[in-house]
Amino acid sequence: MRALLVVIFLSFAAFICHGQVALSGGLVTQQNKVPGGISGGIIDQTSTGFEVGLGYWFRLKNKRLEFTPDVSYTSLTGESGLGDVSGVNINTNILIYALDFHSDCDACPTFSKEGGLVKKGFHWIINPALYFYDTGVDGADPITNFRFSAGAGLDIGVSNLLTLVPFATYGFGLSESFYGNEENKPRQLKIGIRSIFRFDKNKW
Repeated sequence: MRALLVVIFLSFAAFICHGQVALSGGLVTQQNKVPGGISGGIIDQTSTGFEVGLGYWFRLKNKRLEFTPDVSYTSLTGESGLGDVSGVNINTNILIYALDFHSDCDACPTFSKEGGLVKKGFHWIINPALYFYDTGVDGADPITNFRFSAGAGLDIGVSNLLTLVPFATYGFGLSESFYGNEENKPRQLKIGIRSIFRFDKNKW
């Protein structure tokens, strides 16, 4: 797992050196269905933790459909060890600026765009993601699965160089077999902030 994380991180680091860097961090709450122990049955187990990521920003030329794909690391802790997971996510992060889809300036940072904060900064988020998690259960194989998340964010242009983006997403895993439950589809809420650095002044 650590080797995979290092390889992916270095690949992204080499890619983002060309200009538009996206750093993100947030708090994560996840619910899994786990065995109920002496009580029997299946119960909901809540795990909480954090996620940090490194990515790259780009957009379509004539429409405000933007992308911040990233690689992130998540660590979650549950009660009594149940629900403990950690691992790597590969996020697509598709951003749809519905209120400013036909932008006044194709490549301008948010700070230089015309319009109010909400008009030029609000966006919907769609994030199909692939993740690789270690469940923390002795003898259990690592999980490789897909998650689909959706949410919203708001660009706050601090300067042409820096944009801060508070965001929130809610998603679910497609299907997993761990904790003795073949139908576990973990649900995840993430509240975070993304920092986008624009070093590509030659493009705007």
